[in-house]
Amino acid sequence: MKKLLKFIETVLILGFIFFEELVWYRFALPIYKKLQQLRLFARFDCYLSNDAGSLSALLIFLLPFLAMELMAITAGHFFISGQLVWGVTFYIFKILMAIPVVSVFSAAKEKLLAYWFIDYPYQFINWAKNTHLYQAIVVKLQITKQQIKKQLIVLKTVLKIMLKERMTPYIKQKGSYLSQLVKRYRLYKK
Repeated sequence: MKKLLKFIETVLILGFIFFEELVWYRFALPIYKKLQQLRLFARFDCYLSNDAGSLSALLIFLLPFLAMELMAITAGHFFISGQLVWGVTFYIFKILMAIPVVSVFSAAKEKLLAYWFIDYPYQFINWAKNTHLYQAIVVKLQITKQQIKKQLIVLKTVLKIMLKERMTPYIKQKGSYLSQLVKRYRLYKK
């Protein structure tokens, strides 16, 4: 039984890390930050945090949340049925629907956490982030990302050297198409 619970915990944490690292930080967070700079969103956040009641905040939160979950279910259906383009499309819509969900949640957090069906998942996410497994995976992921970046820099340098050595005889031929491209590139760099 303990092994099964550990397996479920691992799958949930890996899924959360996948969504957080690859989807949220790479795609949704930059859009979210841009939208937060707009005056309209500042007014909306002010309304949610100050003027809106807890029930209206809940309704405003649930509408995009349910739409987001519907998009996720639809994307999963398309992925399972082998229609990858539709699956990716609906998953992108799911990511876009996560932006207003996070925005509403951050503005009306205290009001929304008064409801147990929002508080329990929120507490579970906080618990998962504090587990040793989560911390270890995040550290390993950061180390792996740094190693990949170093390897890509080395690979880029090696490819530049190889390309330069192989292409030098062709570049030196006057009037060749390649020499013209190199000249244009050098003029463009200036």
